[in-house]
Amino acid sequence: FLATFLAVDSLSTEIKCKFDIIKIAKKDFYSCILDSYGDIATSRSTEIVTIGDHTVNATTLKKHANADVEGLFISQGLLAYIPQGFAASFPNLQGIHVDNSSLKEVTRQNLKGFTNLTHLNLTHNLINVLERDLFADNKKLTTIHMEEPNVTHVDPKVFFDLRIEEISLNFTA
Repeated sequence: FLATFLAVDSLSTEIKCKFDIIKIAKKDFYSCILDSYGDIATSRSTEIVTIGDHTVNATTLKKHANADVEGLFISQGLLAYIPQGFAASFPNLQGIHVDNSSLKEVTRQNLKGFTNLTHLNLTHNLINVLERDLFADNKKLTTIHMEEPNVTHVDPKVFFDLRIEEISLNFTA
């Protein structure tokens, strides 16, 4: 595990990633995997992104750092929102997968820094609304999977200006 600290306003978020290569839509992503309730913690201490050795299958990859992470996989966690420091700590993120978490909302501001994002999978969270300009800063987004039974409003232009190659949507309970 690597402890990564992300600045979020006056709070900091500690992330304990397991690193592995994950395949999504036939592409391998070097990924930060968070799959338990204790992997994300917020505290009153401030700032500092710490970068150390990343491990994949118990092998240390000394040439890898947070900037090399291409995928973020959060499963079975208590993530109510995407912390604002994620984009700065993982600038080359191409895939975000959040399932069976407590994610209540995803806004344009949450996704703004992820300019390389190509894959987004949000499944079984607590999202209610998909706003009009949600993907305005994610022009490379080509694959979207959403199975969100709590969605009550989807703006008709939420996917406007995207070149989607694969999309799967299910908003029914």
